[in-house]
Amino acid sequence: MFAVVVLPESLQVDSRSPLFVAGRVWLEIAGHAFPETGWSDSPLSVLGSMGTAIHHALDDGEGDVYFFEGPYFMKVLLTEDGALRVVGVCDRHPAPDDGGVIEAEVTVPVHEVLDAYRNAVRSLRQWAQERGEAEVLAVLERMSELDEACHDL
Repeated sequence: MFAVVVLPESLQVDSRSPLFVAGRVWLEIAGHAFPETGWSDSPLSVLGSMGTAIHHALDDGEGDVYFFEGPYFMKVLLTEDGALRVVGVCDRHPAPDDGGVIEAEVTVPVHEVLDAYRNAVRSLRQWAQERGEAEVLAVLERMSELDEACHDL
């Protein structure tokens, strides 16, 4: 099981130049909240890196999703059978191979990761539309353009 959790009621525009939206965003990886339930970060940045990571994984076999408020990232790896392996990593205390410590992982169909990503972007878009946040909508539109490359999956 894989999900992206964004709490719209927690979102706020902290800066317009450069644009920065703060809020609660985390991942559910095989029932484990990563980095943790209620994680405070930049949902636009996390989702932006997620869209790029999904595309990189599908095109090149591997991509990284970044959390900006801590030593956490998520690897997205294309498996030989065409699924996606999602790995939540903490690199605060690097492992001997300097790859960090795996906190959660799951292998799921590609559509499960894409659906989770799209639902999170949709949630942010609804929030921005309700509040007339044109700058946020413009960023989300660019994310949607990236997502169109995977529309058949």
